[in-house]
Amino acid sequence: MMAPILQLHGVGKSFQIGEHTVQALSSVDLRIETGECHAIVGESGSGKSTLGNLVLGIYPPSAGEIRFEGQLLQAKRPLDLKRRIQLVQQNPLSALNGKRSIGASLALPLDVHALVRSRSERRQRISTLLEEVGLDPQFAERSPSTLSGGQRQRVAIARALACEPDLIVLDEPTSALDVLVQARVLRLLADLRTRKRLTYLFITHDLGVVRALADRVSVFRQGRLVECDSVHNIFADPKHPYTAQLIASIPVVTEEEAALRGTARALAAALTE
Repeated sequence: MMAPILQLHGVGKSFQIGEHTVQALSSVDLRIETGECHAIVGESGSGKSTLGNLVLGIYPPSAGEIRFEGQLLQAKRPLDLKRRIQLVQQNPLSALNGKRSIGASLALPLDVHALVRSRSERRQRISTLLEEVGLDPQFAERSPSTLSGGQRQRVAIARALACEPDLIVLDEPTSALDVLVQARVLRLLADLRTRKRLTYLFITHDLGVVRALADRVSVFRQGRLVECDSVHNIFADPKHPYTAQLIASIPVVTEEEAALRGTARALAAALTE
């Protein structure tokens, strides 16, 4: 039996804040299969982003272990492992260096990971990356401040793709975008996942996005994993009262309102156009 691309066993994380210890995650067991989009949902402070930061190696777990394709992940990890696990953040403007052109931002990971051998190959790769996310290669000359929110997020996705990753941590990647742009970015992510056989760890509070994009869902509450199941089962028959509460909190709106506000039905329709 093949090892999952990502597996967490007994993972916990605590932070010392003054004289107090804050337990951000407790005894998390999680298995993510290659090629799936696994959503992590829960209210603010539930531990969603902490989990993503542990996977990325931003800091180490306080307890338990994280394995990537069976290999134990440490906070300090080889460059190749860093390359294979990438991040797309919530706010693309703060994620991109405003002093660098788009081309320079995309060139950096190519050079750090020695993925190109010449200037001409670098230019061609940058053009290809921009085209893959639906942008004209001429965007390479522009700065982040001249782009719209949706365009900046596409650049952020292109930068993650530049590393030729296997797993991408998507931390609220559409929450800063308006509804129509959000739908287009979600459609792009769905397409890239299929074409490049990517695995997504999708961190979000938006259950509409979850229903549109994810295969499985893990529900977190106060740092604990309370339920994990397929998207269909989570929405059709939630087992934990907190999961049922989250689903019940989704606004009930008319078709017209859904199209304008981008609830689950509108986003799902946009993804399948």
